[in-house]
Amino acid sequence: MQQMPASNTAPARAATARFDKLGDIAKRMAIVHAAVARYGTDLKARFTTLAMVSAGYRARCDASGDYALHAEPCVVCTVTNKWNEHASDQAPDGAPLPKRLLVRYGARGRALDYAVPVDVQSLQWFSGLEAQRNNGIVVDAPSGPSHGAITCAIRLQSAQGWQWYALSALHVLTPTPPLDVQPVPGLGFAAPGEPGRVGTSSAYSGVLRQGGISFDAQLAYIDTAWFNAAFSGAALGHCPPLRGRAELDALADRSRFVILAPANDAALGDAPRAPILAQFSHYADGHLPIRYDVTRHGVSFSTDVYLAELIVLAAGRNQAVSRQGDSGSPVIAIDKERAVFVGMLIGGPAPDSATDRMVVLPSWQLLDLDNWASLPAGTRSLNPAFLMQ
Repeated sequence: MQQMPASNTAPARAATARFDKLGDIAKRMAIVHAAVARYGTDLKARFTTLAMVSAGYRARCDASGDYALHAEPCVVCTVTNKWNEHASDQAPDGAPLPKRLLVRYGARGRALDYAVPVDVQSLQWFSGLEAQRNNGIVVDAPSGPSHGAITCAIRLQSAQGWQWYALSALHVLTPTPPLDVQPVPGLGFAAPGEPGRVGTSSAYSGVLRQGGISFDAQLAYIDTAWFNAAFSGAALGHCPPLRGRAELDALADRSRFVILAPANDAALGDAPRAPILAQFSHYADGHLPIRYDVTRHGVSFSTDVYLAELIVLAAGRNQAVSRQGDSGSPVIAIDKERAVFVGMLIGGPAPDSATDRMVVLPSWQLLDLDNWASLPAGTRSLNPAFLMQ
């Protein structure tokens, strides 16, 4: 692994100043992503208690002893236990985790060295994350009614033309889903407190896996009039999706993220609810455990499931967080006075958890055809919308 020059040398000071003086946060995040790609695998192999290496914002301890996020891009090293930085047993050679990582970034022939800061955050801050299940719907599952949310409509382009579906989490449309196989379609769902179905789960979904990377999304057939009425109050209009990390990085420091949690289900308490506001924390790779209720061979149990990429949001101290019944809720941000679709809420604090972290499946992952185990034959694109026309 490439080492930083001694901190008191001119090259180290220049690389540190070069990164710290960058005014463009999006560019700083791009450099952080480069550092993660360069060092992430080596760091996880070298430091035994290192669970994740990702790009994100620094967490600083305030006067009350609580950690607060600051829009300071850095490499986030998430550890199973927050350690003493001088502990001798974290790496085979007894070296502490580096405070900066040196990475060369830029166009060929014009690349420069940057010293990217490292922030150590404890995995315990995320303990108690579980998959949560309006735009609100109640799924008629064999195990009993299960509450959840519709994310958005999907205008699917295939060889047969354009087709409309609704999108939500797999574990919403198929409560207690089976492991390692696709769920059986055909579960109906209704609006809370209203008679009659408004939709049915389809055969098009991802798969939850044990010992592998999962994809927690499923399409459903839905009543067009009900969907349009359900989202009419959000007034989202044209809400284009973010297409990748670079677009999120460009707005993460100047936009609050809005989780449109169900506001029409009195069974969940204090309805109608205001949207939940949160800020960007960091990205998570396939090493963040989320607790799911699943089945195998007819037996129900709980297990940790891992997804390839997630956005981690933080609500802040004493602020509203998501709860059971919120999974599937759409997450949006405001970019230059327009709404953009960020992704789908899939997990948040368990009832007895003190964490304020919530996890979002990014829009670009949801729209990536390769992530889906099954889609209609000849599918060419998935296009999110909040009005079915």
